Amino acid sequence: GRVENCYVVNSKISSIGNVCGTIAGAVYGGTIQNCYAANNELDGFADRVGGIAGDTRSDGGWLGMVKNCYTDYVRVTSSRNGITENSLAEVSQESFMSGEVAYKLNGGVTTPEVAWRQNIGEDNFPVLTTDSKIVYVQASEGFRCDGLPMGEVTYTNNEVSVDVPLHEHENGFCKYCGVIDPDFLIPEN
Repeated sequence: GRVENCYVVNSKISSIGNVCGTIAGAVYGGTIQNCYAANNELDGFADRVGGIAGDTRSDGGWLGMVKNCYTDYVRVTSSRNGITENSLAEVSQESFMSGEVAYKLNGGVTTPEVAWRQNIGEDNFPVLTTDSKIVYVQASEGFRCDGLPMGEVTYTNNEVSVDVPLHEHENGFCKYCGVIDPDFLIPEN
């Protein structure tokens, strides 16, 4: 299964003697994606507590995934070899308030269809409502060819034009982001 675009804020979650997580206690064979948790109090079994998922690896070997999720808790998932991708723990209150987390939850996309929005300076956390504004990024040194911002980064609700340069390949790879040059090696007949 999949849990996507979900958040939990200002909650107390306790599971006596069991795994404990804010979005899910255990994720075995499923995915939690584009979610966040903040200002929550967690109490569970030893090291099987996580800010997003309490556990993503079952005793029987089933694995779950936490992708692009953010929490202010000390870890995203338990310390039992949890699988995470593009997820962060110990996210600061400033990162939530500035719009950074909303921008990242959307994967850097700023089209009208985005799920996460936030009125910077008004909303303390990202929201799932079209009543709030889209978050854009401003980068003092522009953007890399893979779209990542360079230099000092700030977030804004004012639409920003983003100019992403072309890849510069050298020896089969882009010298800035590492993407493979599809024309570098041409197979022989």
